[in-house]
Amino acid sequence: MFSHIILWCSVLIALLSTGTHGASNVCICRCCYLGNCEPVNNATFFVQDCEECSTQRCLEAMNLEGARRKTAAVLEQVEEEISEGEKDEDAIDACIIISLLERSSCGNDASKCKVTTTFNAFCVDRNWAFGRFSSFVFIAVTGFLIVFGLFKDHIPALHSFNLRYFNY
Repeated sequence: MFSHIILWCSVLIALLSTGTHGASNVCICRCCYLGNCEPVNNATFFVQDCEECSTQRCLEAMNLEGARRKTAAVLEQVEEEISEGEKDEDAIDACIIISLLERSSCGNDASKCKVTTTFNAFCVDRNWAFGRFSSFVFIAVTGFLIVFGLFKDHIPALHSFNLRYFNY
């Protein structure tokens, strides 16, 4: 009995907690290639308000200048410029490489080039009301069904139901 109380208290605390970060909104930076948008590695950050999540902040978070240097080193196959740690941890997304190549080949006059990549920012509120409510309802309904399953044999009105469907 005591373990059930501990379990329900931990579930209640988990539902009511706001997380370790002060901000509940997550800004996800995405790179879109021909309309297919994928999140960019290491370009997700917390914001206080979704208004702070912008494409400009995503471009700053993606560090395109660093990606440009790494792309140039890879294309020139100068392996000594990229250390082994950078290869594993800071892998460059293919979408960013394509975007950098498009921008460098177009030069200053981007109107003459067909650009297939775009960057955009997507804001997610982790504490949205329906998300918390649906989690609580799921846990409550599951708990009710477990308790009902344990006690259904002891309810006289369900005796014929138990004999018909649960006669093992």
